[in-house]
Amino acid sequence: KSLEIGVHLTEIADGLRRKLESTETLPSSDISLQVQLEESSNEFWKAFRGISERLDLCQNFYRSTKKLLQSLEDVEKNIQSKLKLFGEIRRDFVVRRYRRIWKKILSAYERCRENGLRLLQILQEPLVDHHR
Repeated sequence: KSLEIGVHLTEIADGLRRKLESTETLPSSDISLQVQLEESSNEFWKAFRGISERLDLCQNFYRSTKKLLQSLEDVEKNIQSKLKLFGEIRRDFVVRRYRRIWKKILSAYERCRENGLRLLQILQEPLVDHHR
């Protein structure tokens, strides 16, 4: 939809530019062309801001997901190395030691999941509402 708005904006701007090149002042008949240009420009920038906000949300979601996965990998490596060091006999000790960290990771997972669901909802919404 933003592409259509951009094309419309460009067409109106070109028409207005040609009219301005042929006359020194804007004739009263071309005032509506100028109004159309301003409306299309406003619509285009609304769509652009919407795209920019969505990209920011996607980037933040990607970063938090990447950080969460890295945390999971780190905990897994640490638990594996501790199990090798202490052996299966001390397995309960090792698991208990990482329980608090695991709870933090689960909490981060829940936040990440909620953000992902919110992002999916936002991405399904239209960029620009048309009330003409």
